[in-house]
Amino acid sequence: MRRLFFLFIIMVFICGCTGMPEKFTSSQDAFQYISDRENGFISDTLLPSQVKINVQVLPSVLIQKTNNPTLIKYFNVQFSYQGNELLAQLPSEDYGTYVQLFSFGMDQKIYLIDKNGKSYYPSMINYQPSYKAGRSNDLLVVFDEELPDDDLKLSIDEFGLNLGRLNFSVNKEQLNYKPFIDKF
Repeated sequence: MRRLFFLFIIMVFICGCTGMPEKFTSSQDAFQYISDRENGFISDTLLPSQVKINVQVLPSVLIQKTNNPTLIKYFNVQFSYQGNELLAQLPSEDYGTYVQLFSFGMDQKIYLIDKNGKSYYPSMINYQPSYKAGRSNDLLVVFDEELPDDDLKLSIDEFGLNLGRLNFSVNKEQLNYKPFIDKF
């Protein structure tokens, strides 16, 4: 019996130490926390073609810079090829077409799917071209509707580069994470 009690105490201690922080001193500290892969806010995949896609959940307090954020959910989706922008690797005659697609057409290619198969499309996707000066092509994907209370998948449909359909698991706890930040 005594052994079970000590085992229980150890389990409570371990579980209590693994939660996400409720408070940060600054927004830089919070960004550093969510940028550490071990904390689970980033998922990525490296395709056989050496194209790398990162998906990062961005807590709304960091984007809206308020400790009373709205229900809006944010993701940063990055596309790269060997450490450089994916689109910069395209032939010059295709580059403009894909910049146009990233700027105005990805809202039909990226969406969330719940466990019942219902799709939730973003209210906005922001792409700021860096004209071959960045390490990746970054999309800020914004969802402003009520989402179900289970884990979701972020899906990216094939959009012409033969990457296929990509699915990334989204943890609901991280999606709803609202730490308090002392100084923005």
